[in-house]
Amino acid sequence: MTEKHHGAMRTTPIAIVVAIAVVVAMVGLWGWSKLGGVPDPQPAPNPTVSPTASPSPSPTADPKLPETLLWQVRTDDFIAVDNLLIGAPTNSSQTALIYIPGGLLVDAGAAGEMTLARTGVLSDTLASPHALSGLVGVRVSGAFVLERLAFSGLVDAVGGVWIRTSYGRTHLNGPAAASYVLTTNPGETEKEGIARFSDVMNSVFMRLPPDIEQMRQIVTSLGVSARGTIPSADIVALLMSTREAVRSGAYVESLLPTSVLRSGPQPIDVIQQTMSMSMMLRMLPTSVLRPGESDPPRVLLQTAVTNAVSTLNARDAIVSGGYLCVGGSRVADQIVTKVHIPDLSSAAREVGVALAQALGISEMQIVVGGMTNPTVDAEVVLGSDWKAP
Repeated sequence: MTEKHHGAMRTTPIAIVVAIAVVVAMVGLWGWSKLGGVPDPQPAPNPTVSPTASPSPSPTADPKLPETLLWQVRTDDFIAVDNLLIGAPTNSSQTALIYIPGGLLVDAGAAGEMTLARTGVLSDTLASPHALSGLVGVRVSGAFVLERLAFSGLVDAVGGVWIRTSYGRTHLNGPAAASYVLTTNPGETEKEGIARFSDVMNSVFMRLPPDIEQMRQIVTSLGVSARGTIPSADIVALLMSTREAVRSGAYVESLLPTSVLRSGPQPIDVIQQTMSMSMMLRMLPTSVLRPGESDPPRVLLQTAVTNAVSTLNARDAIVSGGYLCVGGSRVADQIVTKVHIPDLSSAAREVGVALAQALGISEMQIVVGGMTNPTVDAEVVLGSDWKAP
């Protein structure tokens, strides 16, 4: 499990945090472990429509099972404290449920660096899935964002949920379940909060109806308090698939590997790139991005220096060149800065030359091969010789 933050979050001195993150991210790694799902003790009841939800447009015809979907639950302040990446079984033989800390630091494009939770306040509905896709290196088909009212209506529509407590199994109705996943308890870690969210979501998936028309009614009943960036019919198809997977045990749950930069009610986490890449290749193999598929191109910044200012300057140079900079690991001492490209294709060479120019280094420092991450378009290994142009 990981930690979970369920309260208001905000951006702080993100620029300095990013610089420190690239230097120290690979040291304090969180263990990512399987989250165990517990079968619901009661059979799923017939769904009911929430009387408080407003109607939403009817689902479109010809539904398509999305590869992946980012499921988010937001607070009344529009902070997406709960985040779950669902991978359809088209990726592998099992459905993937990957829980994402809301404190995860992402690049939200024009909005700059912020936590994934804070992307919930942006007017761009695609900001969250795009930011997560660029960071973890997989295609994210879209997002389904639920406000407190919508999440409460969803839980009531399946007859409530059963959760695990120190006193045994406890039943929660919609409003209670929404408060349970959106509230930070005093002294609670992000990991503990994510465990509570996982417990509730497992019960929701278990209790979803087997009939597709009933599932459509539930999604429609959520109304304007739930918004999706893909057709509602596709969301229904994924819910049907996920329900079957959870009930049959044909799914795997994990927590995205991250390191904690700051704990407390407004946590900041950075991704553990090597472990995250391994997880994505294992759990979402067909959704993994390959060189040339990302827009803008993704560049992994590895550093052999301990100077946070130099790392920040290098990152700024890469971003100013029109690239998405993905923080990498601290590598062994290296004197000469290198730009690694995957092959000698014209597209790869173009990226390599542009990066060399952005960093102010010679094209002779471009190396073909030797990349540690197969999902990025190029890797920069910052040596002790590098000076900001």
